[in-house]
Amino acid sequence: MWWALAIGAGAAVAWYLLRGECTSYDSARAFAVEGADQRGHARRTAEGYLLSGRFDASNVPVIVQQGIKLIIGAEEMEQSTHAALDRHGIAYLPAYLSDTWLHGAEIRRAASEYDPDEIMIHCEHGVDRTGNIMAHLLVTRHCWDIADALFAVVSPSPAEVEALNDLLGTNRDPRDPRVGVYSLRCTGKGGGMKVAGSGYRNLILTNIEDMRRAP
Repeated sequence: MWWALAIGAGAAVAWYLLRGECTSYDSARAFAVEGADQRGHARRTAEGYLLSGRFDASNVPVIVQQGIKLIIGAEEMEQSTHAALDRHGIAYLPAYLSDTWLHGAEIRRAASEYDPDEIMIHCEHGVDRTGNIMAHLLVTRHCWDIADALFAVVSPSPAEVEALNDLLGTNRDPRDPRVGVYSLRCTGKGGGMKVAGSGYRNLILTNIEDMRRAP
């Protein structure tokens, strides 16, 4: 089933997003969504997921307009933000993460009850923990290869791409436009999932273990 979403105030561009299950790295695209978080990091994936950084009650009207029904949160929120979500009947799954992957079964189960375009994933900056959750769903719900999913969310900087190549034993080119397609690139800002550093590496490695175990 295809649906179109006009982006930006007065924008004439229509994006058609697949609300099915299997998608592909080759067809991945993303576009920025204004007003859905405090950092200007919100963007939609081709599958329909809304990825974002920290948001508060002032952002909830935009989140409602985006049709979000479930938020998977990798960090805690203020009580006023929870109250605003409750008023609009938006479910919230706390999936707090640090340097170890957790909550995989809960994330998969909750996400399976909603279409991708009804799901928002967020953390402080919308890149590291959000990127890991997005990669997990790309693999376990949308039939992606693990490496492709991780390269889609990684920071497209040469240093981070090299670190992910080292971690996975791959040889991806940071100039490939698919690398970092679900990072912050479409928002005009730099950044994406980081790999360099023991905490980041452990989060990714434990996520991979769960991806491989997932039914």
